[in-house]
Amino acid sequence: MKSPESSPEQTPRAAGLAGSLRTLLLALTGVAFLVVGTGLGFFLQNLQNKSATHAEASSHGEDGGHEAHSASAEELPPVDDQEAADGSAERVVATTPATTAHPADEPLVQTQAPAGQGARPAAGHSAELPAEQLANADKLLMVGNYRNAYEAYSALLNQAPHFQEAAVRLRIALCEELLGELQQSQASYRRVVELRPGPDYLEAAILGQARLWCATGRNELAAATLFRAILTGTSQPRGSTHSQIPHELALLVSQRVPSLGLIRSNTGNHYADESLLTPTMKVDPYQVISNLSGPLVSPPKDPAESANEIFVVERFSAAPEETFVNVRCERMTVLELVRRVANRTGLTVRITEEARLRLQEFTVQPDLKNLPLSLVLDSILDPFETIWKTDQDALLIFMTRHAKPEEVRTYRTQAALRSLRFACTYAPEHPWAAASSLELARLSAQSGNLDVAARHLSTMLLQYPRSEFQAVGYFNLAKIELQLGKLDVALNAFYRAADLLSGHPLESLSYLYAGRIQIENERARDAISPLTRALVLAEGTQFEPMAALQLASAYMLLEHYQRANEILMEHRSCLVDTPEQDQAAFLSNLIRYRAGKDQHEKFRAGTALLGCLTNLDPGRCFGGHWPWLAGQAFRDFGMLEQEIAVLKLTLNGSYAYPLQNHARLMLLEDAPEQLTDLRPQVNSSPSYVRPPAVYFQTRLKEATTVFRSGDLERALKMSLELSSHPHISEEERRAALRLMGQIYQSRGEHEFAVRCFSGMVPDVNTKEIPPTAALPFPSQGVQ
Repeated sequence: MKSPESSPEQTPRAAGLAGSLRTLLLALTGVAFLVVGTGLGFFLQNLQNKSATHAEASSHGEDGGHEAHSASAEELPPVDDQEAADGSAERVVATTPATTAHPADEPLVQTQAPAGQGARPAAGHSAELPAEQLANADKLLMVGNYRNAYEAYSALLNQAPHFQEAAVRLRIALCEELLGELQQSQASYRRVVELRPGPDYLEAAILGQARLWCATGRNELAAATLFRAILTGTSQPRGSTHSQIPHELALLVSQRVPSLGLIRSNTGNHYADESLLTPTMKVDPYQVISNLSGPLVSPPKDPAESANEIFVVERFSAAPEETFVNVRCERMTVLELVRRVANRTGLTVRITEEARLRLQEFTVQPDLKNLPLSLVLDSILDPFETIWKTDQDALLIFMTRHAKPEEVRTYRTQAALRSLRFACTYAPEHPWAAASSLELARLSAQSGNLDVAARHLSTMLLQYPRSEFQAVGYFNLAKIELQLGKLDVALNAFYRAADLLSGHPLESLSYLYAGRIQIENERARDAISPLTRALVLAEGTQFEPMAALQLASAYMLLEHYQRANEILMEHRSCLVDTPEQDQAAFLSNLIRYRAGKDQHEKFRAGTALLGCLTNLDPGRCFGGHWPWLAGQAFRDFGMLEQEIAVLKLTLNGSYAYPLQNHARLMLLEDAPEQLTDLRPQVNSSPSYVRPPAVYFQTRLKEATTVFRSGDLERALKMSLELSSHPHISEEERRAALRLMGQIYQSRGEHEFAVRCFSGMVPDVNTKEIPPTAALPFPSQGVQ
């Protein structure tokens, strides 16, 4: 029997089985290594993604700033429970060298990792924007190449990390606005606000939104946006003197006030003395980019400040304008906020039911410091179409549509004045502070406070000598001084405005006013130069017809009838089918009537002139000499009633000027009984300048007429003023003294009458007659 080991048949079979087992084990080992490697790869990839995600969230914050941290502090469970719920995430953060752990309720200030720590940007983004490319794109924007700048910014947006997205998107929104793509620009500005960037970027985005609302005719929504920015404290860091939001808000609110003098583009009554220019606000890319110098993310709030504080800082009187408050509290309804503010300031709220329901629908989170209570109430209530007023200790709140028109006008005027004063006080160093001062002066003039308006404008011109609004300031100051009757001051201001308005369409209007003042000052020859400039500059514009008429009338007053007629003929194409055509027809026929050399020619021209007088409206003519010319024409035709009407129109103007003396003299000669309806004669010349001779003639004629009517006291006062005038001639002085002597003689005061006839002004303050006056004539040396 053979043993198994020595069996030659079994040895090959055992060797084949062992090889199969080794192959199976090797295959199983490979599969195991494959599974373990795949699992380890997934684990490492997951670990890397978690680390990068947490590093990005820690560096930039959710929703672009510190708001996410404060929200997590209010809504998330305590720190210990959170660590128990997600311990692995905490361990990942602790072992990641590129991040630094921060408390959950403390916002991060850093916008990038410290040097030496390799923080990774988000996928597809670089660590920081290329500074050179951004600067080149900014240059394209500032030189007006908006399309190429937009394309450059769009390319940079794909490379911008999260914390710099707001900087690029703001520039893209600005390009879209300048290119006229308003809808896309509004969306871009909204995205910047949602990112909650730093104060400079947030303010620029809010201002952009307001500009776009105004461009689409939604001024109320623009004002509400800016009111909310002031209320929530998001406009600028507190105490800043360079914020633009107060000025833009003030200008928006002031435009809601109904005005006689609002001039915009080519509309409005340019020739009305009460019509004042308003500053034109345009977006300046250079200024917008230059102001973006602050941090890219919102700074942390001061933890020392209380989260809920409403208290009075200082109170100078019970008026809301003189009560300053701090308001900083958590989000609440507008109605509750009004109640708390009123309670802290000692006011009782009385609100209509509709207004209560309206204010209860919305919430707000105020954060403002040391502001007037009146401005705080405007910021809270104005965006919701409600108005307020105080009645002793009561705060009355009601809807705007239920208020009387007078109440709405009063509220809007006061709100505009409050906003303008606040803007000038809060941000006096901003370039638009001069524009706010302009609007403050305009509203003061509109309210009838011309002296206050003139002071505001004079201060603005001195305080902001390099402002772009200097020309508008001088133009408005000239019109206000004109209404105050200071013709020489107004003339100099119009010349200064014309110099600053070089190349602007209103340059010709300034020269038109300068020529008009010269004519009203009886200096028609001096009016030729400014009116000629006005006509040259106004050619082809809306001011050409009036410039031609004014220059032609000045030549006619100088009796240069041929030159006056030539001017009308040269510009007759612009005078046809215009509001000035009746005025042009009157002047043309008046020139022919005055230049007529025989009766036949005068009769023919007079017939045409009479027809033109029936269509002429002297009250709408530019300048006080037009009613006087019409009065002379009516006088030549013997139409006394019409003459009196136009002469009264000349004398009852808004200010006094020397040409009125001629109209007054005509009225004294033709209808002296009409003097009782006129205001007293005023010397419009400065005290150091001798009035024209016609002033003394008119004054003496009027005093004589009053004396003959029996009003001795008034006649005596007028003659005494004339005889004591420092610039009166000796002949006119003797005539005034003779009239005074007749008045004293009529009153039975013969001693005073003798002195007047002797050429001496009597001392009317002498209470007792000197002893020598009671002696007989021979004893006084009179033989």
